[in-house]
Amino acid sequence: VNNRHLKIQLRTSDALSPVEHKIEALVRKELRRGSLQVAVQLHGGQFTAAALLSEEVISSYVAQCNELSERLGLQKAVSISDVLQLPGAVVDPKSNTSEDITPELETCVLATVNEALANLNEMRLKEGASMATELNKQLEKLVSISTAITERSPQVVEEYKERLSGKLTRA
Repeated sequence: VNNRHLKIQLRTSDALSPVEHKIEALVRKELRRGSLQVAVQLHGGQFTAAALLSEEVISSYVAQCNELSERLGLQKAVSISDVLQLPGAVVDPKSNTSEDITPELETCVLATVNEALANLNEMRLKEGASMATELNKQLEKLVSISTAITERSPQVVEEYKERLSGKLTRA
């Protein structure tokens, strides 16, 4: 919150990428400055399925590797672990398309983000009030110390004069 401007780091599940700009706009509407990390994930139903292997993509990779090995006279040593590292071999069912984001789901996500922002602002108000109380206590101490110094300063000057006069008479 100590930044002059608002810096937002937004992370969402792939399925929410179509509404990222709306989430960021909502955050910018509620906050003016600071540094904020926002993470929005979908859980449950279609969004919690395990990763799936794309047999079509894997078969294509293996066929291409075998064909290339034969053409170049190389040993055929393509392992499944090698192929699973290649793009598209493992499909994340959570990375749905924007068609899977219904208006109801979008409304729910934005309402949840809005609720989280309201809670954040409430916490910031409480923290600010607590800081104001602490700063006022410190200010009262400083005023008290300053008053004591002001009251004692004529006496200190007089004591200093007496010591200096004593030194001069002894010299």
